[in-house]
Amino acid sequence: MWYVRASQEGTEHLALMPDGRRFAVISSPTGNYLAGHAETFADKQSELANQGFLPIDVARDRGVIRATWVPPRLTHEDYDFLELRGIPLPPEHRDVDYSKSSRIGVRTRTVLRRLFGRSRVT
Repeated sequence: MWYVRASQEGTEHLALMPDGRRFAVISSPTGNYLAGHAETFADKQSELANQGFLPIDVARDRGVIRATWVPPRLTHEDYDFLELRGIPLPPEHRDVDYSKSSRIGVRTRTVLRRLFGRSRVT
């Protein structure tokens, strides 16, 4: 789920990607991180609302973003972060083939497969 807010520099955006009890925060001002240990998804949504972030549907309705705005493509770092933690890609990114452009090397991928299991690292 993508959130946006208007700022002096333009529009800021970030995504919350739930996976059971935990969730990933992607493209936030503080970077990517895994949350859900001490806070709930609802807690994080409230925190974002207090910071002025709006879900994209609400932001469109209020004119913060254009009706044609689409979430940005995930970066290599975003994709690798999600992949290594076994968090599924959001629907709007599932048709993009990140595997060919991933920056994780073969040796690193082999080590990670041994640590986390084959299904979590492709």
